[in-house]
Amino acid sequence: MSPSMSKSGRRIVVALLLALALVVVMVVRHRRAAAPDDATPERPERQRAFSAPGMPFPAGTTDDRLSAPPPPPAGAITGIVLSPEGQPLPGITVSSLPAEPREGTQSGKDGRFLLTHPPAGTSAIEATHPDYPKATAAAKPGQTDLTLQFKRGALIAGTVVDPEGRPLVVYTIAVGETPPGRAAVQQLFEVRGKRDVHDPNGAFEVRGLPSGTLDVVAETPDGRNARLAGVQLSDGEQKRGLLLTLDPGANVRGRIVDQAGQPVAGARTDLVGIGWKSMMTGADGAYDLPMARGRAATLGIEPGVESGLLGDHRKVFIPPGGPDLDLGVLTLVKGDTEGVSATGDVLGMHLDNDADGRVVVGRVEPGSPAAKAGVKADDVIVEVDGVRTTSWLGSVGHAMAGPPGKRVELTCASGGEARRVTLVR
Repeated sequence: MSPSMSKSGRRIVVALLLALALVVVMVVRHRRAAAPDDATPERPERQRAFSAPGMPFPAGTTDDRLSAPPPPPAGAITGIVLSPEGQPLPGITVSSLPAEPREGTQSGKDGRFLLTHPPAGTSAIEATHPDYPKATAAAKPGQTDLTLQFKRGALIAGTVVDPEGRPLVVYTIAVGETPPGRAAVQQLFEVRGKRDVHDPNGAFEVRGLPSGTLDVVAETPDGRNARLAGVQLSDGEQKRGLLLTLDPGANVRGRIVDQAGQPVAGARTDLVGIGWKSMMTGADGAYDLPMARGRAATLGIEPGVESGLLGDHRKVFIPPGGPDLDLGVLTLVKGDTEGVSATGDVLGMHLDNDADGRVVVGRVEPGSPAAKAGVKADDVIVEVDGVRTTSWLGSVGHAMAGPPGKRVELTCASGGEARRVTLVR
């Protein structure tokens, strides 16, 4: 303090400083008293909110009902998705099968899921993950605590090259199982993993595969393929270094003639399978189309309306490693094409050939001549007017052609039993 300050002035300054210190001490004590004790946390007073039914609680309010999840709707299926190690997996897509439309949901942070509208009866509940095979379990509506646990997924990797050993840059790689009885027919398989590849080195990798014996197929955009059959995989196995060589393919050829044995020139031939190949028959009625081995295709023949001839189509198949397919001479017949199309629609029934060459009814339009005659979907048409069928239009289509009121007798087989029906145009 200044020496010149009076004694009374000094007393005033000291009093003010003491008062200020007292205020600071009181403020500090008040803040400490207001703060919760770490050892015994103070339970905040529970606030109650009252609202109309179905209205949310206001922000900042608490209630016991907010801390417990609501009960699932009646008939819903609940469960949990687990990793191979038994850990809950969040963000996993879970679906119910069959379902139209297919219902799907995702597991939450705790791995749990809720399907609110599963199909009636027992259904398959499926979880998918890119690194694991699908996890599936059967469940009924209302079932709770369903567990979907993934198994360790296998991996395959390799390269696809053309017949000269050059890598294929663009193709689709598919891994699957060939169902029993189909290996010698169409080589169709149930896909377990599929990837579109665009790699300058022709390299591929497919994860999340199940254990078992699998086929690996690479397909090019133009329908050629490479196949490696019988690859053995165990749970979690990684099999690398596979090499698939593209099959150069084969050809389907033949000649088209009319009932007089004259070549049908300028008829359009289409080979429809993975891709679409087309050409017109030459002056001798011949055609020659490239085709991928190991894949079924449909050969369609359309001579044109001006020719007065009925078209034809049939299933064709060349097994892996098989030779070119020569169909020989195919005879087209004249006829009234009203009610008969080149796509297999004949007077209200859609016809096609199965893998064994039989004429099969795919569907029947209600109220059509076929429906009135008693033809049913999945019927096999064995004979037309006592003549054994060979292809949908060469026999059935020709017999159906004609004026209104024409009667045709069909022999249909279904479930191992044959019956005769009469169809009227």
